[in-house]
Amino acid sequence: MQNFLNKIICGDCIEVLGRAREPFADLIFADPPFNIGYKYDRYYDKVKKNFTFNDLAVRVPSDRQLIYSEKYVEHSNERLAELKKQRCGNPYFNAAEMEEVKRLSRDTRRTPRDISADSTLLKYFANQFAVGTNGEKRYSAEKIATALEDLAG
Repeated sequence: MQNFLNKIICGDCIEVLGRAREPFADLIFADPPFNIGYKYDRYYDKVKKNFTFNDLAVRVPSDRQLIYSEKYVEHSNERLAELKKQRCGNPYFNAAEMEEVKRLSRDTRRTPRDISADSTLLKYFANQFAVGTNGEKRYSAEKIATALEDLAG
């Protein structure tokens, strides 16, 4: 497989990830296969009203849409199975938060495994994480431990 370091790879994830010998992705963005090609600021169809998309726009599904929805779920499950093979980050933390976990780990001068193994240190670490993110995010010690496990590899 060619070197994918610092590259954006466009393609079907089943095909691209199927060629990977080992996990290599830091981020996977999977664009769902619906409404491709439309301009997203407005959408026109046979519904009597035109909708400007926002979080409040709601439509009643037709039978056809329900059939497509079932196929969409099947299609998505197939792709998600491939994505799970890639270890691409922690499900709880974004990239900036993971950087904060790395920084705190370095500052404590303990390995991520040592921090996770010591419940008192882990609690302290979780509190320091909240301080480092200006109190915007408070995670349980268990979730912090998952981030530390990811760092430990």
